[in-house]
Amino acid sequence: MPKVTIEKSHSSPHDPLAAPSVASSSSGYTPSPQTLKRNQACHQCRKRKLKCDAKRPCSTCLRSLAHAKAHPQPGVFLPETPDCTYDDPAPPPPPEPSKPRYEKLDTRLPMSDLESMLVTQTSPPDYGHDYGTNGMILDGTPFHSSHASPSVESFLMNGGASAGLPSAISSISSPSLSDRSLTYHSWPRSLPSPGLMRHLIECFFAHHPHATRLFHQPSFMTSLTYPPSHPSFPTTAVLHAICGIGSMYTAAVAQADSPGLSSVSGEDMYKNGSYSANFTETHIKIAKREVEENVAMGQHLLQSQQAQILVAWWYWCNAKWVEVYMIVASIMRACLPLGLHVSRLFKPIADGLETPTLLPPPDNDIEAELRRNIFWLAYALERLNGCGNGWPLSIDDLDVSQLLPVNQMSFSLGVSWPAANEREHPHTKDLLLNHNPDQVDGFSLFIKSTILLSRAKNFNIRYAARKYNGDVSCSYTPSYKLLWEGTLTDNDSTPGNFDPRRTAAFLDIQRNLEEFRSSFPLHLRNPMANGTIDSHLYVACLVPHVALIILHDPHAYVERTTCQSAANLLRASRAILELLCEAESTSFDLGLLDYFCSYAWYIAGRSLTRFWQAAIIAQAHEQVRAFGADVEYITNALYKAGERVPLAMRYGIMLADHASKMCGVTIQPTQSTNFACAAGLRPCPPGPIEVVEHINIGPQLGPQVTTIIEVA
Repeated sequence: MPKVTIEKSHSSPHDPLAAPSVASSSSGYTPSPQTLKRNQACHQCRKRKLKCDAKRPCSTCLRSLAHAKAHPQPGVFLPETPDCTYDDPAPPPPPEPSKPRYEKLDTRLPMSDLESMLVTQTSPPDYGHDYGTNGMILDGTPFHSSHASPSVESFLMNGGASAGLPSAISSISSPSLSDRSLTYHSWPRSLPSPGLMRHLIECFFAHHPHATRLFHQPSFMTSLTYPPSHPSFPTTAVLHAICGIGSMYTAAVAQADSPGLSSVSGEDMYKNGSYSANFTETHIKIAKREVEENVAMGQHLLQSQQAQILVAWWYWCNAKWVEVYMIVASIMRACLPLGLHVSRLFKPIADGLETPTLLPPPDNDIEAELRRNIFWLAYALERLNGCGNGWPLSIDDLDVSQLLPVNQMSFSLGVSWPAANEREHPHTKDLLLNHNPDQVDGFSLFIKSTILLSRAKNFNIRYAARKYNGDVSCSYTPSYKLLWEGTLTDNDSTPGNFDPRRTAAFLDIQRNLEEFRSSFPLHLRNPMANGTIDSHLYVACLVPHVALIILHDPHAYVERTTCQSAANLLRASRAILELLCEAESTSFDLGLLDYFCSYAWYIAGRSLTRFWQAAIIAQAHEQVRAFGADVEYITNALYKAGERVPLAMRYGIMLADHASKMCGVTIQPTQSTNFACAAGLRPCPPGPIEVVEHINIGPQLGPQVTTIIEVA
């Protein structure tokens, strides 16, 4: 090739032709008017690093499309217009205030105050108290705090999921911090993510039998739309307690192991050294601690009562006897200073003697009825849980004058109807056998049944004191001496030591127990009438039979064929068994019933065990097979309900152990269904919310399946 000779320039430094090159090398290149600003070119030219004229579409993209159409590839679809996109234009900056405005601010704000404000604004925010106003629970944005401990945060936020999960799952449940910057400063750090929190609340209202009575659901769901700093937003104590209860009804949260079938009564998994709190129990402990703080500060007292009831339900469900006994007593004692146990219809004996309460008057009918529901749920909790022990109750029935709650429709609509002077209360004449048609529903019958159960228990524990105090209703009546067995026993011949069944108080309770269910309105006599089970009505049907067993068990001699108390015991146990069979014949999950049902089935099975033992001693083989089948059926029903409710599993183990000691027969459990496959599980909401993981806690007491499910 011919060489190209480049001649060197010999121009002097002062040559004007060389001045531009010198200026260019020393002061930099001066852009031409056609040069674009940064990021002004289209996305396609920037990606391919080509020149762009910033037209829409640009010339480069038009040439590329024309070249592609001139040389088409087989099977490639070409659009009519090129794909030429640009960044969205930035919003215009706000107009700067005029200079006199700054001068006015300088004169009004001293320099010392300005410096203190700047220090406050630049200091790190307190995430434990100031939650901000930007985040709402309804946005469903996941949340993770970079300031929290990784183990605690992943435990609370991921439903108990392990931190060492596969990266594919972690990428779904842990988006970058920039995606959730809007909810970071406003959402309480100890709560789950807003999406999981809403899912747990929905599970709680959908599955727990008392959820729509403890809270006014429309008002509660509306309050969740407020920012956490809003005064109407639910307290974190309530939300933590709902996390503990709602997590039992969903597969989106890791579930703890129930006591295994191989354990015997008396062994407690919670006393084992290897036990550690799971997701559910962690939130229950936080709720209990925050309730104590609220009570100490005298704030959120009514919501603290709601949170304590939720915590007590969880303790009862998990068979934590000491904890549930102590917290139920605390709940009932707190009802007195809050004024939840009395109605304004009951005036004091003199003017000026009205007892002050810690709560102000209710703002509307919804709050007034909500307070009544809170008290009656606390009352029912103590009466139902306390019927299994011989200890006195926290509040006497004579001290309760609160009106009975309205029906569910009126409560949902926020209407306090009928009027207060037309409402029933605990001292209404024939309260247990007469029912106001405008007010009665399954919940009101449920409350009445707990009042009846309370009267039966109080008779047993107070009979001796009432007799020696000269109570006429507990005095011996000669006309009743032949009422039960027809002949006098040895105890009847001793002065002052007569049969308590031959008293007016006992017979009054007996009459109420026998006529209680038959007094129900026709449309409320069958709790399985509408294709599902009304939990309140089902308990109302169980309670009279349980109370009959409590009343007659101390006086029953199952070996005697003429013992009327034994006959009442057998009739009540068979009635409970019949209700259990009716519930088992449906597709309803027994674990969704009230926790008292487990005790009712257990006490029926325990009573039938006495007759089973008597039949073995009498060598009545046909009766032995019948009673053995009944006890075995109840035991396996408790095992089945125990897949969700540890209390039922504990009662099943206790009943099997009792039958083994009394009758020498070991009851083998039938094939059980794993919790994750049990009927009635609420499906997870769509979207990447959480990960399901079965957590191993303590020693392995039975067969276990560990599953990891990705919620998509």
